[in-house]
Amino acid sequence: MILKAVIFDLDNTLYDQSDYCFGAFGYIAGFIEKETGIISEKTLNFMKMLYIDKGPLYKHLFDDLISSFKIKKIRKKALIDKFHGYEPSLHLEETVVELLDNLKVKYLLGLVTNGEGGMQRRKVKSLGLDHWMDAIVYTDDYGIKYAKPHELGYKVICKTLGIEPLEVVYVGDNPHCDFQGANHVGITTIRVMNGPFVDLKASDKQTPNYEINNISALEEKINELLYMR
Repeated sequence: MILKAVIFDLDNTLYDQSDYCFGAFGYIAGFIEKETGIISEKTLNFMKMLYIDKGPLYKHLFDDLISSFKIKKIRKKALIDKFHGYEPSLHLEETVVELLDNLKVKYLLGLVTNGEGGMQRRKVKSLGLDHWMDAIVYTDDYGIKYAKPHELGYKVICKTLGIEPLEVVYVGDNPHCDFQGANHVGITTIRVMNGPFVDLKASDKQTPNYEINNISALEEKINELLYMR
């Protein structure tokens, strides 16, 4: 195997997505208090507890918030817009910084991420990931139907970097969206087995080629793969 690039998922792979969500919830709670007088601490705690209980894939958090607090003045869309428009203050763990520094010396680095485009760009900016990434694909730019697990994002980043899929390792955490498209185009896939999706079961098409316990183990796994091949 000739490895030329390492491509990452963003949320819950390179950083903990709850850091963004809890910050955005605080922003939303302040907005609700300003518009309705409901104490922000109450709505913030409600959103945090619901997120912890239901997980990041739960689609009705704002519906439940509006219903539980009998909010009539604010529509769900306004809360979603606030969530997407939040300006975060995020940071990478030192182990991730060290990993990216080490990989950058040897390989091209890239990112393929789902999610509302403006929101994902603000996350990338706050995390300082432009410093390491040679290419970033925001699947939202191509329309929701091309979000991962669709293979388009993987094809685009390979073309942008000028490499073949067989020369790429892709690293993600969510088997329901991260690996099927990458597997299909011939990219070697690695699943990070921690975070909120650690217990999600994968179908045959969704199963990655390899698993690691945490992101810190990635460099060792890559070296192992190069030695094997």
